[in-house]
Amino acid sequence: MDEPKPKRKIARTVRAAIIGVLACVILLTVGGYIASEIEAWHLVQELAQDEPGLDLLPKPLVDRRVAQLEGPRIERYGISFQVPWKESAKERHFRSLEILAFAGGGSVMILDPAQLGPFATTGYESAAASFQTSRADARWWWTPGKNRRTFLLLMEKSNLVHPKDTVLYRVEGNGYRGFQSGDPEQEPFTVTLHLFDEHDRHYEIILATSKGAAHPAITQPEINAIVASMRPAKP
Repeated sequence: MDEPKPKRKIARTVRAAIIGVLACVILLTVGGYIASEIEAWHLVQELAQDEPGLDLLPKPLVDRRVAQLEGPRIERYGISFQVPWKESAKERHFRSLEILAFAGGGSVMILDPAQLGPFATTGYESAAASFQTSRADARWWWTPGKNRRTFLLLMEKSNLVHPKDTVLYRVEGNGYRGFQSGDPEQEPFTVTLHLFDEHDRHYEIILATSKGAAHPAITQPEINAIVASMRPAKP
């Protein structure tokens, strides 16, 4: 016996309503995803535009020469290394860093590893992921979450790279590996070393020249020698 026409009509109406609701849910979900990815893409573009250094990617050192250092050995925060400056130094101590300013115009700033944020615990691989990320990694059609992850990595990278840096190198020596941000031969004559030991402990060391100096107080071979001189500080 055939189903009465009114019942068949109601069933069709219910099915159509269910299909319509499902279609709306799918459209809203897909639309929300697309909107969030496009928003993340825009955030990446704005961030990189304000900080050109975020587009730098790590590359091998061009100058691999190692200088002969004649300065003192410095031991702070569990790490020991030698510097090229022989002049007397004025020391300044702060809660999370120490600065040694040498009379000849060079200076070194050592940050307390306990104050370095997420990389103090997650180590080299986490820092490498940020350093190896650039604006080019953001595409509005990427898989779910890709642009948002790119934005977060670039936010972390912005804390590691100076806006005026023009180069980013991979460095290693004596059991330490990491990255060098900045070229000692180019203004502002400042280089930041992010080094990780065999236990993935993060050390940040900034090598700088006095403000207003016409020439850099340190060379790339001397920086290479500093990295090569790294070792754990004596207990």
